[in-house]
Amino acid sequence: LTQQQQQYQQGSKTDMATATAGKGVTREAPNVVHLNAIMVETIRKEEKHQKLFTEFSVNPRQVACIAGKPNVAATMHTDADDDETLQRLQQDRRGPKQKYAFPQTSAHEYGWDLDQSADCRAFHRPKEQTEITKFMAAAWKQKEQEKLAGGVSAAAKKA
Repeated sequence: LTQQQQQYQQGSKTDMATATAGKGVTREAPNVVHLNAIMVETIRKEEKHQKLFTEFSVNPRQVACIAGKPNVAATMHTDADDDETLQRLQQDRRGPKQKYAFPQTSAHEYGWDLDQSADCRAFHRPKEQTEITKFMAAAWKQKEQEKLAGGVSAAAKKA
């Protein structure tokens, strides 16, 4: 029996026999046979929906270098594994337009037909500073300098 089943049997027999389920209905604690039937049913459900994967590949974003054994001569290394890994790495580095014939998401649709080499000023937005942003930048800089100086402002030093 599992730990949960044992706790259920030991501590809950009297509690379950006297407990009511809201409408005055009493329940008996399930015995070992019932608990085993529940466990068998659960296992059958898990096996029914289980999928067995036999083909595995390297995640190109998590390539780890593993050193060989120090006391063993170099083993045969196939170039086919390296070629497959390199192809996956190169495919991962390509942009969506090179990977797919059509946009795969709604975010791809926005720039799908935009030529990458076009110098479009509509997308170039340099940072602009107005009088208010310049004033706030100076005030923020002064506040940070006061913090570094120990919290004493220039006006407090004169007094």
